Amino acid sequence: TVPLIVVLASRTGWLATLLGVLLLLPYLYRFGTKIRFWGWLIAVIAGLVLASAMLNNVNPDGDSLAARKANLDSAREYTFPQTLDMLIEKPFTGYGYGNFESAYTLYTARQHLLNHN
Repeated sequence: TVPLIVVLASRTGWLATLLGVLLLLPYLYRFGTKIRFWGWLIAVIAGLVLASAMLNNVNPDGDSLAARKANLDSAREYTFPQTLDMLIEKPFTGYGYGNFESAYTLYTARQHLLNHN
C-alpha cells in the first residue's frame, strides 16, 4: 500500500500516513520491543528515501511528480472559495447529505448573477 500512496500522489494520503507514523512510533517506542521499534523506524526511513526518489523521478514531460502535485492550478482554486462561502452561509445545517453538488451549482450560478466580475 505504501507504493500506492506515492504513485497515486494523494496529498491526503500522504498527510494521513505521516500522522499515522507520528502516532505509531512513540507508541512502539514505549510499549513495543526494541527490535520492533527499530524495524519500524528503519522501514519508515527506507520508505521516505524510496518515496523521495520516486517523487523526484522526472517523467518524459520534463517535470517531476512532486512538481505536478505542488501546482494548485486546478478546479480547486475556484471550488474552495465558493465552498467556504457556502459553509459561512449555512454553518450548522449545511445543505444536506448528497445535495452538495446541486446546491453548489445553484450557489455558483447565483453568485455569477450577483457579481458580474
